[in-house]
Amino acid sequence: MDDDKAVSLAKSVYAEYRDVIDFITSNVESNQFNMACKAFFAKHGFTYEASTGRSIFFVNSDMREIENWPMQKWLSTHPVCMWFRKNGDSKLGIVIEVGPIIDTNKRNALLKSFQEEGFKFQKNAFELGTKYTRVYSEYKEFEDWDEAELITQFLEKLYFEIAKGAIEKTSKILKSIKTQ
Repeated sequence: MDDDKAVSLAKSVYAEYRDVIDFITSNVESNQFNMACKAFFAKHGFTYEASTGRSIFFVNSDMREIENWPMQKWLSTHPVCMWFRKNGDSKLGIVIEVGPIIDTNKRNALLKSFQEEGFKFQKNAFELGTKYTRVYSEYKEFEDWDEAELITQFLEKLYFEIAKGAIEKTSKILKSIKTQ
């Protein structure tokens, strides 16, 4: 089949099955991403919290230990949460965030602990009414969205190499809070 015939056939197939083709092309990548994240969580005993399609929220065992803090509504049930985020089609990142803790004194004490460990974040994080504070984020180039195994390997690298120091410091903070 020559190029003109192939293009013509592709156009007619697309015209007839546009909805199905659009659904497939817009969901295959995020499905591979979701599958990779869930495989990563299962392998390491992490808890899946929620998904927004491009962001998959989870907690590790140290984050799971901090519970029963009254929270405003957000995508986690814990005061500190992480997520992997697909940023466009060329980057994949990891984020650590302090959520909307109702008790302002508890929230500020937690943020102060992060600050003392060297985390940098916006100054307005301590202001009344601030709900979410991203204490860490790192994005790296990534383009292999069609293979869950390659995504999982990159998640391993993000979590255990690139963000290792930030995650270790976060665990230290959370362990100290648990013993208070």
